[in-house]
Amino acid sequence: MFVAKGYHETSITDIATAANLSRGTFYLHFQSKRELLDAVFDYMAANAAARLTRLTATQPLESMSQVSDLVADMIDSSFGVHEEFPDGIRALLRDGLLDEQIAQRIFGMGDVFEAFVAMRVSEAITTGLVRSDLDPEFMAQVIGSMAGGTVLRILRGRLTRQSRDDYLKSLIDFFSLLTRTTS
Repeated sequence: MFVAKGYHETSITDIATAANLSRGTFYLHFQSKRELLDAVFDYMAANAAARLTRLTATQPLESMSQVSDLVADMIDSSFGVHEEFPDGIRALLRDGLLDEQIAQRIFGMGDVFEAFVAMRVSEAITTGLVRSDLDPEFMAQVIGSMAGGTVLRILRGRLTRQSRDDYLKSLIDFFSLLTRTTS
């Protein structure tokens, strides 16, 4: 219902009716529609955290091939989230523009992503894979912006699994230009 009507326009009655529940049954599980939205967001955030955990379990970055694989995994993860919650992501983004609490939760997920990327960039600096003068936090912001742009392209239908390989190559080429060591 949040997807169809938006969070603010959806009533408890709408939710209960769509789920074939009485309002009383709804209230047995949730105290408010905010609590339901938080539960949905928590579920989506747990999925995203599991994806990040899987990505952090890889070996330290020692080759551009590993960087390519990591970026490919991130893009594939974005497709996975979109495919699992196609309308949910759109609704969260739309309602996040209208609701400060939702916006803060979305930004919090972005902060977690950037911390992960900064850690991986630091590893790449330590191993000599990328230039030592790079600021990991700044690079994390740049890569986070690129990831956000990628998600928007997926949501708008401008990036498909079929065009993924060309897009990935362009991202890797761009990242390589930014991080190339001078030797």
